[in-house]
Amino acid sequence: MLKALFISAITTLCTMSSLSAQEVFQEMPQDFHPKIEVAGCFIRNGNDTLFLKRQFDKPQGNTWAIPAGKFDSGETAEQTVIREIREETGIEMQNQCLSYLGKVYIRHSTGDFVFHTFEYNIAGLPQIKINPKEHVDYRWVTLEEALEMSLIPGEDELINLAYGVQPTPPSSYSYHMTNYMG
Repeated sequence: MLKALFISAITTLCTMSSLSAQEVFQEMPQDFHPKIEVAGCFIRNGNDTLFLKRQFDKPQGNTWAIPAGKFDSGETAEQTVIREIREETGIEMQNQCLSYLGKVYIRHSTGDFVFHTFEYNIAGLPQIKINPKEHVDYRWVTLEEALEMSLIPGEDELINLAYGVQPTPPSSYSYHMTNYMG
């Protein structure tokens, strides 16, 4: 009986946590009122992707994310992502190599926004010049490694939607569950 209750409690907690954790939607949710539009880019070099660590004093500070930023007045999604990448990394992108992956709808505690997602594949590692007003570090990591980092809220869902990569549960979790259950 205790074993069945424990399994039920774990299942309920996992379900509740996954429902409340969802911030990224492929379809526009009901009562969605976007304040802004943002464009971001998975800059890929083989299996590695560039992630930037946000300044500590910024909203969602001390978290990692792909380079992204808000639209300026009159900009298209493509113009925004090219400008933001240049400002945040120093990389001069060629728009003919830029692939549009689509848009998603993000519901966040600070407000709703539309997020346009791009991919840019490069050969070799360019010199990165992060903007110290916005970021404190950068890393080239696989998407699986990124999912183990302290990501900005919703970034894990974006990775999953764009590439189908999901976090793997720690091996110790299955070990402890197996031992606990007998």
